[in-house]
Amino acid sequence: MMKDEQNKVNIDESSIENKEDSKFMSKADELMDQSNDKSRQAEVSFEVRPDELSSGVTRWVVPAKKTLQLVVKFFSKQVGSFKEELEFENYYGLKKQTVTVESRSDFPNIVTTPKSLFPGIKRLRATTAPECYLSKKFVVSENIFDFGPLLIGKSVANRHDSAVIAMNSETFRIVNTGKFDCELEFSFASDVIQNELQKAGVFKVEPESMIVKGNGECQEIRVYALPQTVQRCVDELIIMIKSNPLPVLVPVECLGQKPVVQVVEGDGLQFDRLLLHQTSSKSIVLKNVSAIPVKWSVSGLDTLPDEFTLVNTGGELLPTKSTTVTVCFKALQQMKFT
Repeated sequence: MMKDEQNKVNIDESSIENKEDSKFMSKADELMDQSNDKSRQAEVSFEVRPDELSSGVTRWVVPAKKTLQLVVKFFSKQVGSFKEELEFENYYGLKKQTVTVESRSDFPNIVTTPKSLFPGIKRLRATTAPECYLSKKFVVSENIFDFGPLLIGKSVANRHDSAVIAMNSETFRIVNTGKFDCELEFSFASDVIQNELQKAGVFKVEPESMIVKGNGECQEIRVYALPQTVQRCVDELIIMIKSNPLPVLVPVECLGQKPVVQVVEGDGLQFDRLLLHQTSSKSIVLKNVSAIPVKWSVSGLDTLPDEFTLVNTGGELLPTKSTTVTVCFKALQQMKFT
């Protein structure tokens, strides 16, 4: 008895499928007949209801000499490349047609590799002075752009002076190799958070916003470093990209310095007694103890007595370097000098 019921169920399912196929074939035949009858007349409008193109509908009847446009929608919640194949077959034919559909989802973005962003790159920083003092280099091992030692006290209002631009600024390249235009806004982390090393107003960027078109367009921004105190200053350049939730962070630093020369030898010279017309000389050793070059000179030479002459009275001292000033005394007359 159960076997008979099972056979009956199978027969019913088969009959349902046959009825659906017959119904579809009859509708197709009917449309083909109508198309043939009107082949010599003007084209009959062919419209497809939106519900027939909705998800889940995979079978359509296309009249003769008509075109059915299918809309393929793509939506992704993650970045990546996607590839699928759509397969089509004719009810009256055996050959199948395969259409490959490919797409990629991405955010508007810029190139963030150091070679693209910065004009100068240094893989490692030296461990001893003065070699460790860099100037406008991105240090790969530290992941930071270093403006190097800079003279303090320069005003932000004078940042457009040629001397300030040459010493206290650098250009960063912004390249967009993506397919989308990038609307960018620039700011610094110190605008929000400040601490002992990260102080507002030390770094400045121009312009503060720009649009970089896709497919390889390149533009430049200029970043200034204007320290006001003798210390190391750090910050982060924040590049906000419209429609991209992930900002680009560029760490920057500089070392505020003022010129300092110390007398390391010969402080307080004292000559012994000399016979008339005899000559004696002593040396004064000066050393640059700051991280920036120092221009120095000896003042008051016009007021020195004729008995004193100096050799090497000025010049430029590089960081950690020393120079010797020679003071010569010739006893021209009997006299005590202080």
